[in-house]
This record gives sequence, structure tokens and C-alpha cells, in this order.
Amino acid sequence: MPVEVVPGEAATVEVVAEQPMSVTVGVTTVPRSATVGIQSSEPGPMGPEGPPGGSLVTGYWSYVLATTPPPLAGQIRTAPATAPVVGAVYTVYLSGIDRDGFLWTGSGIHVGDTLRLRGSSGAEQVLRITAMVLVTGAVDYLDLTTEVLESTGNIAKNADVRVDLIMQPGNPVMVVTQAEYDAIPVYDPEMVYVVV
Repeated sequence: MPVEVVPGEAATVEVVAEQPMSVTVGVTTVPRSATVGIQSSEPGPMGPEGPPGGSLVTGYWSYVLATTPPPLAGQIRTAPATAPVVGAVYTVYLSGIDRDGFLWTGSGIHVGDTLRLRGSSGAEQVLRITAMVLVTGAVDYLDLTTEVLESTGNIAKNADVRVDLIMQPGNPVMVVTQAEYDAIPVYDPEMVYVVV
């Protein structure tokens, strides 16, 4: 706790501790006064448990120029073709299989979750999912309507892009092999299955 010292007057600081501890005393001089700070190297009591955090799952897709569905396996497409503007609606067509062959459909993605697209040059876009549809076909894909929360520039297309799925608390993640995934009798719609 800082103590203000007035020039010409003495200041006494008493340190009371239930256990032996080391103390660092520092004096910072400022015009017409001095501030004495005391810092303990011992941790204080533990605070209350905070709220549960979310989950983060990352994969890589090929970011292509096309702006209409369906994406091919391992592709991501976005619309409109113009640079995303904060607050605007942005549509993402995300192949259910990423570039490395991992399965993402049925992964517990929910409205309210966040996508972060990161290009190789450092540009990124942060998008909140406001609506979603799983489209099945030759290649299953997610048709995601999003709101742009942040944008640091255009991400180069015809290149790989990292996609981070940031899930709200309560969406558990299960990493399974393809055989384990195929053996699950009933899929939990709240569970994120990452097949490796």
C-alpha cells in the first residue's frame, strides 16, 4: 500500500505478517513528496473460482477466390468479395473437412461462437456466428452467417488460412480417432468431436 511522505516529516511503515516473508521496500522521489511502495514476494490468499472458460479448436483450410457454395474438401470461401467491415454481415462456407483431413461437421459449433481467420501475412478477421446451417452433399459444409467483430486487413486468397473456432463455455471437446468416432452409438450435439 503506497504511503505518501511529506518533506521534513518522518513516515513509519509497519509490516505485519502471520508467516515469515520477504519484503521489498522501494522509494520513488517526486517533487515535494516521496512514495514508498511495499511488495511482498509471497502470494496472497487464493481468490474465488472464476467463470468457466471456452474451448479453442484450430485447423487449416485453403482460402479460395470463389464466393459461392459449395466449397470443395479442405476449402473455405467467404462472401462478399470485398474486405470485411466491422459490424457487417459476412458469410463463411467452411468445408466439413479441413486441409489435413480432420472432420469438423457435427463438431458442436453453436450460434454465438467465434471464428478467427488468420492469414499467413498476419491479417486476421474475428467473426461471431449469428446463424448456421449444416449442408450435406458430396462434401458436407457449414454455411455460417457471421458478424465481423474485428478486421486487420485482407487475408490473401488462394493460400492457406488458419481458422480458430472459439467456443463458448459449456461446449466440451473430444479428440477421437476415426474408428472411435465411427463407433459412437449416439452423437452428443453439444460435444465437439475432433477426429485425428
